[in-house]
Amino acid sequence: MSDPVPSPEHRALAAAFAERSVDALRTARHDLPVSPVAAVNRSYYAAFYAASAVFALEGRTFTRHTAVRSALHKDLVSPGRIQQAIGEAFDGLFDSRGDGDYDALARVTAADASIAIEQSEKVTAVLLALFESSRK
Repeated sequence: MSDPVPSPEHRALAAAFAERSVDALRTARHDLPVSPVAAVNRSYYAAFYAASAVFALEGRTFTRHTAVRSALHKDLVSPGRIQQAIGEAFDGLFDSRGDGDYDALARVTAADASIAIEQSEKVTAVLLALFESSRK
């Protein structure tokens, strides 16, 4: 599969998403002792921004989180660009963030948030490595 050359705008957007990914993961670690819900949220966003960086380099942007999730499975997992386990971890982060953000009765513990951070570290490492290799 030959990737199109990204426009300067898409390169800049991709770099900004990658930077946000790193920042979100750092914030998740910082928020863990104070707010497990916030740590889960930031863990998901780290993965979301890393995926968005990969797609931006391909000239693709999305307006819905579900569209990023779908593209991750269709265009990265299915063709073997990333492992299925990474896609499953992304899904877990997506679901956990939704529970914490939209279900006021959901109980998010520090242990839950620690797992989310660990999963996010794995997902973002793979996606940011793909991003870096695609930049060249």
